[in-house]
Amino acid sequence: WVYTADYAVTQADINAGTPLVNVASVDTAQTTPLSDDATTTITQSPSLTIVKDVDLAVVSAPGTLTYTITVDNTGNVDLTSVVLTDVFAGGATLSSGDANNNSILETTETWVYTADYAVTQADINGNGGMRSSLELFRVDLASGFNKIGSIDHTPLLQKSPNGFCGGYYGPSVRRGVFLE
Repeated sequence: WVYTADYAVTQADINAGTPLVNVASVDTAQTTPLSDDATTTITQSPSLTIVKDVDLAVVSAPGTLTYTITVDNTGNVDLTSVVLTDVFAGGATLSSGDANNNSILETTETWVYTADYAVTQADINGNGGMRSSLELFRVDLASGFNKIGSIDHTPLLQKSPNGFCGGYYGPSVRRGVFLE
């Protein structure tokens, strides 16, 4: 006789990462019980992408730049203890994506953050070099903050010889950080 059995692998199984061991036993009136097992290993592939965009491609006077930072879980494991920092803008705020508000970047989620930077006259007067950087950390209770990636964007302002300022950041300038 041949028996079959099915087991539906869950996201919790993938997150746990421990092998799935299924033991089957057979017993008859004439024999002692026998058993055998089949083991399935789980391959975890944590991965994410991060993309940062700005609402204004060029500034020539003081004002506000609004950044949108998108973090997408592209792996097969829910990501925990995710901390996003935006040093240039002085911080970022999660605006959407954590559907169940559990602070876990699940495989089905994409988190969107926003951050603002107030462009000053000093930024306009300077020799450019106004840069926006972004860092992503994983928090581990045992070891603390672990930096897992960063983005350092092209300067947003550049002073030309004739004194005019122009930006050269645009939607086509995108960089990603991938955790594998």
